[in-house]
Amino acid sequence: ADALEAFGEAFFFGYLGDGAWKNLRDAIDLHLQVGDKSDRDLARICARALETPVRWPGTMDSVPAEAEVHNYLQIGFDHAGTADNEERARLLTLKSFWPHAFGEALERSHETLVPPAESLAAGKEAVAMAERLRRGDLESGALDGVAANYLSQGLYRQALEMTNRRLELAEAIDDPWEMGDIYGMGGWVNFHLGRYRDAFSSADTGFRKTFERIPRVALHCLSWRAVSRYRLGDWDGVLADLDQGVTMLGGRSEAPPHFVSPMYAAAVLVHEIRGNHVDADRILALLRNLDKSAEPRDRDTTPLGRWASFLAPVLARRGNLQEAERLLVETSWRRGARAGLLMEAQCEIAVETTECQEVNGLVALARAEALRCGLEALPCWVDRLEGSRALRAGDTEGAIEAFRRASTGFERLGARWDLARSDLALAQALKDSGRGEEALAVLRPAVAFFAEMGARTEHEAALRMAGAS
Repeated sequence: ADALEAFGEAFFFGYLGDGAWKNLRDAIDLHLQVGDKSDRDLARICARALETPVRWPGTMDSVPAEAEVHNYLQIGFDHAGTADNEERARLLTLKSFWPHAFGEALERSHETLVPPAESLAAGKEAVAMAERLRRGDLESGALDGVAANYLSQGLYRQALEMTNRRLELAEAIDDPWEMGDIYGMGGWVNFHLGRYRDAFSSADTGFRKTFERIPRVALHCLSWRAVSRYRLGDWDGVLADLDQGVTMLGGRSEAPPHFVSPMYAAAVLVHEIRGNHVDADRILALLRNLDKSAEPRDRDTTPLGRWASFLAPVLARRGNLQEAERLLVETSWRRGARAGLLMEAQCEIAVETTECQEVNGLVALARAEALRCGLEALPCWVDRLEGSRALRAGDTEGAIEAFRRASTGFERLGARWDLARSDLALAQALKDSGRGEEALAVLRPAVAFFAEMGARTEHEAALRMAGAS
């Protein structure tokens, strides 16, 4: 049993979750059969075994069934006692991660062995216990579990509070795995909110701190750094990060773990905007193969749906508006956690839609979601959509006002690509209202940016407009 536990630890730190789970689970079974371990020792092994399928399922090729995992959670609690101790704190933390580990089952059937309210309560209890034990590493993990509950509902404002508390603990934590996750989650949460500079900074710090010690954790940070670079307008950086990720993955670069795949999708969009269709199609084919081979828990009901917020705009640029809209509407994988990003893409595509009633409905839904979740970027997308709707209706002054709001918001967030496109739309509205000089003043930085980024379609449109003005 001790040998099995040692093997499990080795697999765990090798980022090979299937081997970790099997060996640690077998060690628990053998200890139960022989009865040779103290209660707290057995609870400790249960907590270690459960970390892989519950907190770090991305390390596994095949995640065990919820009922099997829950059985070992109960065994752990049966042996952990009720007083404050490390083992119980870890088990409570793992219970709080249930929506993260088994959220797909909950979304499909509305049934789970750990209801969301019970999961959140366990996380809060774990945080309080870790504080009493004065264990910053345990507190960080517990805060992550609480954040996981909020993320499953798309509540990023609340998740940011937990993430910022973890960032305050980061420098005092020796465990590189925990520390790397802190910075990776800083990238994740801030990106969804629209705080792209903070997302980049956190993910970049995490990558640099874990690159040599735990490369797989560094890859998680690298992916969030890459997608943040997309929004910040550093597209050469996106492709450079993807190249580095491919090198680090080695033989797995054609079938990357799901937590690395978003940067592949961001690279598809960069190549498409730049007119590099062959490169875009090559990565698209890789993502299609990845989709087909995914475990059921990581498979969307809609092909490519996991990357809809990046790939729907690709389809729209290719003229496949209906397919782009279908992808955004029908994608189901962790939809609650991605609602804001999906609505951003819907707003972008709806600019080309003439159905006023559908646009009105999307505007109302997006405004409500931004308010509910504290999303800072989504209102800018809605402003741009409202500007386009006003311009189509001949309300140039209303369009100018809406486009200005969008440009101001995107500039505040550092979203250079979206700022430039909003400025292009604003210049059109100014031109239509007979304010050619103002239009030219807005166009000049946009023309320079589009040229710098290699965005051919937008650059040519801006040049034509500047010439006409």
